[in-house]
Amino acid sequence: MNMIKVHPPSLIFLALSLVLGNIEAFITLKLRISHGRLFYNPPEEFGDPMLDLDQNDSLLANLKARQSELVISKSTEKWKKAGCKTTPRILLDDYLRRIDMDQYPIAVCGSKQGSLYLLDLEDCKVLSREPVIHDSTDEDKDELKALYGSFDGGGTVAVAIRKDLVVSAGREGGAIAWRVKDAASEEGAETSQYEKKFELLGRLEGVDETLLTCLRFDESGRLWVGGFDGIVRGFDCSDSEQKPTPFVTKDLGKGPILDMSVNGRMGCGACATAGSEGTVQLFSLYNGSLIDAATGVRARSILIVGDGGEEEGWSVICGSADGSLHKFHLCRGSNGIGEPFVFDSQQKLRTAHTGPVMCLASPFPGLFLSGAQDSTIKVW
Repeated sequence: MNMIKVHPPSLIFLALSLVLGNIEAFITLKLRISHGRLFYNPPEEFGDPMLDLDQNDSLLANLKARQSELVISKSTEKWKKAGCKTTPRILLDDYLRRIDMDQYPIAVCGSKQGSLYLLDLEDCKVLSREPVIHDSTDEDKDELKALYGSFDGGGTVAVAIRKDLVVSAGREGGAIAWRVKDAASEEGAETSQYEKKFELLGRLEGVDETLLTCLRFDESGRLWVGGFDGIVRGFDCSDSEQKPTPFVTKDLGKGPILDMSVNGRMGCGACATAGSEGTVQLFSLYNGSLIDAATGVRARSILIVGDGGEEEGWSVICGSADGSLHKFHLCRGSNGIGEPFVFDSQQKLRTAHTGPVMCLASPFPGLFLSGAQDSTIKVW
């Protein structure tokens, strides 16, 4: 007899969805409570009710896996139908240029005027605003023309959020770190129209003169920064009261970094660089060193995505300046634990867009979205 602790004690019924071979069975197991613990007795037709612990753990693991499969299957169908509805959630007196999200519904946004916003997308309200912290226009810079071509809308270049830590980068160079706090958390503080406030932690070290093109947090909370100088920088964010501190700086040597994607589970990051051949680069999240590179794809955007099969696999998707998409399958190399993946094979997907692919995103393994300057978003 196995026990699951519950509170408060009561008589309940638990419905479990099982997959037995190719047959899906829906079973109701009666549960009873004794001293705040829950006991269950499987029906006789399913064998000995005294399931041992290993069998029970395996059953729960299978149920959890099946539930995850059903959620992904339903979500995939919704994405394939692309039944999105455009509705004005929050109206501002400014244009939003960059957006990032750690946990829904909280999002951080950088605007055309160089302001920083913290938004609640569920309650449709502005939680905080830090006005004009970055330069709004500087179209004459060659770096910005390489980034945006003829469609430079001005404003903030990059933003990122991880829990209550926010980092923003502007056209003036460098980046600023902020901590999100309750607006009324300090005694005697002035009354604010917002629920939250951005508390300044300071500017990131060693990058004040560099145009930073991308800011990415990995699963462990470290910040990875890509610059137009072609250098990848890693910052430690473990001290909640201090600004991030640099722990690795590596010049990948392939030209300006236009986009970046990092994956802590793989221990790798990928960059799209604007060299003469448009390079895709794979680098280590342990020491920043270059692992592998592929050229000739006119790389503009990049994404590491799970393949979504029964066996965990990974690929790098590259969006190109000519509108095409390239898929690089990854395989385990022989470089050791710190550098486990290298490029295996390359596949060019059918013509995706008629303009440069500016952004890529994946809601879950096996599916990704591409957005381009031809004003379309496509689901793959």
